[in-house]
Amino acid sequence: MHIRYQIESTKAQEAFERAPEVMERNLERFLSRGSQEVAREARRAAPKAFSNLVNSIHAFRVGILHWRVSPSVKHAPFVEDGTRPHFPNPESLQPWVERVLGLRDKEARDKAYLIARAISRRGTKAQPYMRPSAEKMESRVFQLLREGVDAGLQEAFGQ
Repeated sequence: MHIRYQIESTKAQEAFERAPEVMERNLERFLSRGSQEVAREARRAAPKAFSNLVNSIHAFRVGILHWRVSPSVKHAPFVEDGTRPHFPNPESLQPWVERVLGLRDKEARDKAYLIARAISRRGTKAQPYMRPSAEKMESRVFQLLREGVDAGLQEAFGQ
């Protein structure tokens, strides 16, 4: 999901023409803050069997007034969207079985195999965390951007 914000104020457009660096600096500051808040919400909402998914969620600047919040682990989209039926390697499921179910050794291997077999039949259920976080935080990001516009106008025009 993308959060897009368009400034339609003639006063703000004038400020961008008059002092683009002032407006950009102010908006970047508030956009950075908004991106960090979205990342924090996504980390809160992400499934937590292990912390590698949660710890991989970061906000980073892509370009001028363009920020991205995303996880960096390969399995993130499969958690967010779920998967179609496939047969995963049971050994890759064993750490989850041990951690979440508390099983060890042969019991853990057997359970991991049974889970892999179930995934081969049904796939995995989606556990959305990024999209709901972006949707939840959209109004907050807009509020911060309005504050950034106001701060830029204040600095550009001294009002």
